[in-house]
Amino acid sequence: MARDIVANNLRERAAWKWIAMGIVLVATIGFDFALARDSETANINWLTISKATLALGLIVWCLLRIQRWWASINRYSAPWLLLVFWLVVTAVYSISPAITAVTALTLLAMLMFQLYVVQELETPQLVWTMLLSLSGFLAVSLVLYFVAPDLARTTAWNFVEQQTQDSGRLQGLTGGPNNLGKMAAFSLVLLGVFYRDLRQANYNRIILIGMGLLAALDLVLSGSRTSILALVIAGGVVAMIRFPKLIAPVLVVGALGLLILIPNFAGIATKLSRSGNPNEIMTATGRTYVWAIAWHFIQLKPLLGYGYRTTIYLMPTYAKSIGMYYAPPTPHNAILTLWFDAGIPAVLMFISAVGSTIYYCIANRYWKILTIFMYWFCTTFTEPGGFSGVADNASLSLFLPIALLAVQPTLKVAEASRTRRRRRRVVSDSVRELA
Repeated sequence: MARDIVANNLRERAAWKWIAMGIVLVATIGFDFALARDSETANINWLTISKATLALGLIVWCLLRIQRWWASINRYSAPWLLLVFWLVVTAVYSISPAITAVTALTLLAMLMFQLYVVQELETPQLVWTMLLSLSGFLAVSLVLYFVAPDLARTTAWNFVEQQTQDSGRLQGLTGGPNNLGKMAAFSLVLLGVFYRDLRQANYNRIILIGMGLLAALDLVLSGSRTSILALVIAGGVVAMIRFPKLIAPVLVVGALGLLILIPNFAGIATKLSRSGNPNEIMTATGRTYVWAIAWHFIQLKPLLGYGYRTTIYLMPTYAKSIGMYYAPPTPHNAILTLWFDAGIPAVLMFISAVGSTIYYCIANRYWKILTIFMYWFCTTFTEPGGFSGVADNASLSLFLPIALLAVQPTLKVAEASRTRRRRRRVVSDSVRELA
């Protein structure tokens, strides 16, 4: 009887943790929607207050339970915590200190919360909660694509022709098709990496397959080439690291592909472009122009930058002053974004953190964690990688593998302890039988 009561209490506690994390994830993913409609204002309004309240609430929650996740602060997570702390510090000299502090604190809150929750929930339960949260946004976005096209579809700025054009791409509730594409691709990564674990934990196969089909459809409708390429490249890189025999065939196929691509590059670029102009591909959809603008500002203040999330104030204004009708609020590259906002210290911390994470994953053969991390890393070449403002789905795709990596030493100790208990139990049973 007592055992049943204890088991029920444990299940109820796990259920509440599951529900609480789901609410936090929905709110975090929803930041994309809020940010897209509030990205160029320096005023403190209800959106700013709500973001600050959630971030501070999560930080306080984690600090009150710091003994539960202190073990997760180790050599695996420390470089990333240091980077996020530095982004918070840059609020001191940013254009809008209040906005900078709020947005940087959401990153800190999400990283701390991930480090906490991996200690509290089993990995399948954690992944299942993420998939439910992501799939909910993807499902609503897909419905709005047909029901409310003015809201769920987007018009794109053609950087080559310098004019807007209808794209018909799905942006749903995220405020941008690339954001939705990253959300859908992240769902596919989680399903691909943890499908067997989820099935072993008795999660429904039909629902999992349905989530995969939903994510794939949303990814195609978003037209996010970055997300699709990140999926392919991350999977290929991890496969070659894990199975070195694949390197030679891949290199041969890649060389043959280049021999075919180079002589016909203009024609292939024309077919791949959305506008029919090969310059769209050659400029990475106008990103080379954006990178040039970001580099202009970086050269002026390379050491400490301008303060986190300052790009949204400076880049559009400068772009219009040189005759460019529109420029995205970020440099569309993680290193350029961090250098612009937080200077050389942030760049050095970022490179160190990325390098150490990849090294630890390979050295310890954490292939699942490496796959998720490599997917995120591949998106950072043409996207800010979650460092453009408040925590969003890109931040989740970074902080999840960091938290899973950080908790591995604790899991190893727990597994060793269970093994010792099992051995003692076997010895004890054998002694009883002999007696």
